[in-house]
Amino acid sequence: MTGRDEYIKFSEDILSRQKEILLSSTFEPEFIVEDNYNNAWSSTLTQEEQDVLDEIVPSEFVLPQQFDAKTAAEALEKMTKAAEIQFEDYLKGKSVSEDEISEKLSEIPDFGANAFVKCADLRIRFPLNSEESPVKSFEKIGNSTEFVLTLNTQKLHEKDREELMNRRNLEERVRDEFLVKNLLDFDFSNEKLKAFWDEHVKKPIREHLEKVAQPEFSLKVHEHEFSLSETVSNRIFEPAREFFRKHKKELLTEEKDVAGGLNKANQKAFDVLVKSYAEKSEFQNNPKLLSSLKTHLHVLFEQAQASGQVVSLNRFAIEAPSRNATVVQLKQPAREKEK
Repeated sequence: MTGRDEYIKFSEDILSRQKEILLSSTFEPEFIVEDNYNNAWSSTLTQEEQDVLDEIVPSEFVLPQQFDAKTAAEALEKMTKAAEIQFEDYLKGKSVSEDEISEKLSEIPDFGANAFVKCADLRIRFPLNSEESPVKSFEKIGNSTEFVLTLNTQKLHEKDREELMNRRNLEERVRDEFLVKNLLDFDFSNEKLKAFWDEHVKKPIREHLEKVAQPEFSLKVHEHEFSLSETVSNRIFEPAREFFRKHKKELLTEEKDVAGGLNKANQKAFDVLVKSYAEKSEFQNNPKLLSSLKTHLHVLFEQAQASGQVVSLNRFAIEAPSRNATVVQLKQPAREKEK
């Protein structure tokens, strides 16, 4: 049997046993290949060629669970070569020119680029240039749907490492969870809320980053978590949410005190201006954007007031974009004008 025949036989054996492999799988980690390469084909292939390639290259498949990282990497390399051989044979049978064949073969995906280690629902990218899996262990916690995942951080794919170490992205994900669940409309001019966020979100993220910098890193995983960034942000969000729910009234009482920091005229201008923005569709569709605007506006109003300025409303200023626009103007106190 030639080398090309061995590649094809190996690939066909794996793909023909998918049902058997899936049925015998446990919660233990397994190597999989998943989709996201169909769209690239349509640009250079005819519909008939596309259909043939769809038969040769499945959108996803699972390798036998007993495969270790080295065996899995070798298997994916063989299956990629088998796909190239089969598709090239088909194209030659259709009398496609050598130049066209070379171009069309470049559309065949490298299985390794879509390879993952699957732990429950979690997908961890599998770098084929490593002979070790990034997953050191994955253990179920009793009879629950929770697991403890231990990673070899030095073997992680660079994209997963970036996800785990992206402080800003993790903080944004936690913030989005609070907004989506309508728990909190952020106003960090409220010192109590700012202190809550620093202690229960920013501090855990800093601690997380210190742990990820170690050779091994462990975290709890729940079912229906699909990425590392989702898993980590959920573990930070959950205790922060519980603390916020227990202390919500106490944390939010400072809102009136903060508002009282502005005098009556400035507070009125601030409220009217925020209301005018809140009525616009782009802010109604993006509560996070409105929350950020309120925070920045309040800081600007405080700075203006501290410098002795009064923010007055001018609803029908000639420079306003429309007759219904709300415009604010800064006015110096009368004493300043006399000077």
